[in-house]
Amino acid sequence: DEPVFSPVTAADPLVFVGTDRGTGVFLEAATGAEVARYSTRGLIRGPAAVTDQAICFGSTDGWLRTVSRDGKQPLWAYHLRGPVTLGPCAAGGHLYAGSPRRLVALDPVLGRPINDWKGWSFAGSLVPTTDTVYVGTSTGQVLALALP
Repeated sequence: DEPVFSPVTAADPLVFVGTDRGTGVFLEAATGAEVARYSTRGLIRGPAAVTDQAICFGSTDGWLRTVSRDGKQPLWAYHLRGPVTLGPCAAGGHLYAGSPRRLVALDPVLGRPINDWKGWSFAGSLVPTTDTVYVGTSTGQVLALALP
């Protein structure tokens, strides 16, 4: 019953859906039954990032929230000091997420920053490859960030 503008993310056997009322919902992929629901104070517009251990989603309230792979247990939260407008995405064993002025690489288990990029005007989306994450800027540049 809430507007959904975020991509639906597959996290087999679950799917994750974020809403414009700040609700992150985990559903069983096969049946559509609700498994868990988490509330934020902002919009959830981006996809979730899926690792072997966790599922991470961000909100315009600035928080990245990570829950267990079954969707039932909150694991950690990290505040970007700005709205989460990029990602999160998983690449090279790390989670990446950004706001317009900051991009971080985080340890997916502990939620601690591994690398922090500031000073750019990040825009668009994060595109992970095997050894690089690409991101655009509002000044027309594409940055290739080597994985830590």
